[in-house]
Amino acid sequence: MKIRYWSGLSRAICLALATIATPVAADVAMVQEHVFDARFGQVQVVGGEVDQRLWFAGNFLDGPDDDNYWIRAGFGMDGEAHDWVIVSSHHMGNMCGGYSAYYLLQVGPDIARVSPRLDACRGIRDVRVLPGEVEVDLSHFDVGISHETFTWDGVTLSSVVVPAADAAPAGAGADVTRWIGDAPNMVFQDAGERARFGAVMSPDEIQVLSEVVSMGDSVFEADGWVIGRGCARHACNAAQGLWGLRIADGAVAATILTSDGGAQSFGLTADPTIATAIAAIRR
Repeated sequence: MKIRYWSGLSRAICLALATIATPVAADVAMVQEHVFDARFGQVQVVGGEVDQRLWFAGNFLDGPDDDNYWIRAGFGMDGEAHDWVIVSSHHMGNMCGGYSAYYLLQVGPDIARVSPRLDACRGIRDVRVLPGEVEVDLSHFDVGISHETFTWDGVTLSSVVVPAADAAPAGAGADVTRWIGDAPNMVFQDAGERARFGAVMSPDEIQVLSEVVSMGDSVFEADGWVIGRGCARHACNAAQGLWGLRIADGAVAATILTSDGGAQSFGLTADPTIATAIAAIRR
């Protein structure tokens, strides 16, 4: 039986999910706490504002060299003498949502181990508890990669890259309007949308477009188009981008703009609505 723990200040709520013989994905809803009650002792974040350390069952944990932490979630499997706890380190800025790294803890009566750091700019998509190890799926910046699966057994951290799936091109109507309100780079995580953009762009061009809209406003609707626009992460002064999908037929328009005046155009960028939107981000 796999058990999930959700931390809550000085308490833990234990949820028995299922009695199974195969691995099961865990709920990855994250919290932000400084105290977590595992089955075999209490995990805490202790210290001041900028000199925090991780603590378990009376001892400080070795490994991380960051200074600020949150306990995010905990998981275990009935019958095993350890639990897995996810913690994150954080900084004072807004880069990567304020997070620096993820760490996995393996804690038990005679175990207190910390994994190597995982990149917190890549969000956690899934967690699976297996006998003697835990798997964590992290998103990936390469639109041709679905995710990267990290496996940790308390000693060795390994990973496998999972390629993005192929799909038929996405269609019109609801296939277009579903992106309204999302971040502009989210569209490229969808296999059908990558196929749609692939009709007018190469894979490398799609990758660049996804990067130059990675920081931007929410996707919006304008005169029959759904439009996403933004700039390159940490380089808004150097590169910007915009894409549009026409609701009526799913047609594509896209542009990549650089600070030296360079511009690449794809699809229906001459459409008046798209041309106006491009002119607005050129200013």
